[in-house]
Amino acid sequence: MKSKTVILGLFLATAVCCTSFTPGNSHRSPGKIMNGYRGEKGFVSLSVPVFLAKAFIPREEQALRDMIRDIRRIRLLVCGDACRNPRAVMECMQEFSAYFRESGYVEIMQVKDGDETVLMNALPGENGFRDMVMIVSSGEEFVVIHLTGILDLEKIAKLME
Repeated sequence: MKSKTVILGLFLATAVCCTSFTPGNSHRSPGKIMNGYRGEKGFVSLSVPVFLAKAFIPREEQALRDMIRDIRRIRLLVCGDACRNPRAVMECMQEFSAYFRESGYVEIMQVKDGDETVLMNALPGENGFRDMVMIVSSGEEFVVIHLTGILDLEKIAKLME
């Protein structure tokens, strides 16, 4: 009986070890990437409670209120003076690009206007998207917005009108 318990224990320990060291991005997430730049020069990372964000949306912006109704979390990473830390901004962009490729994100939009770039990537879910990351980059500013929750395509389309 003792040997069966030891063998079962070794089997479970091996299974736990093998699953915790899977290759790829199993331990990476947009939140962890953003937190990694928290202490970098010029970067500020914060989480905005959804109820607080809703308080700042004017009542006449009903389409925007409808869209964020099903959002659970809003995270921001801001580098207001990106030109002072271009290395970190470039590394952050590369890290997000690699994460998007590895994690099944789809590119929704990419707009380049002069030195300004806007990227929007999302992770498909059952009723639209379940995770969206927007990156705005220019010579002066760098902003990452991470939305978690249900992002309905119809509500996003209404907002774009």
